[in-house]
Amino acid sequence: MQKLFAIALSLILFSLVVIFPFAVGSVQGAGPGLTGGGSGGSAFSNPLPGISSVEGLVKKILDVIVQIGILIAALAIVYSGLLFTMAGGKQAQIEEAKKAFYAACIGTAILLGAWVIAMAIKTTINGLR
Repeated sequence: MQKLFAIALSLILFSLVVIFPFAVGSVQGAGPGLTGGGSGGSAFSNPLPGISSVEGLVKKILDVIVQIGILIAALAIVYSGLLFTMAGGKQAQIEEAKKAFYAACIGTAILLGAWVIAMAIKTTINGLR
């Protein structure tokens, strides 16, 4: 069951980090956003309202990843609680539930730690400007 959970989490993170930017990039070249330019050229209108820089895009993507990650972390902690409940005093199942809980806590710490590091880097870069 843990392998299935790990595979599902990996696929979700992979799709958010790798596939999503390519999907957005391919949609940007589609017809509706294309506007004619004055000298025969063409320009794209911004399909993402409120985002005017790469920094803003990265921040929005990081925010979405953190929000989804927190949801997944909460579900993982609930799942480990269910494992504890269903163990019924069997030591082997209690150990499996402990491992699941520790893994969920470590994953949550990594997720939140990555967010803190990203915000620290952003603050440092903005301070250098």
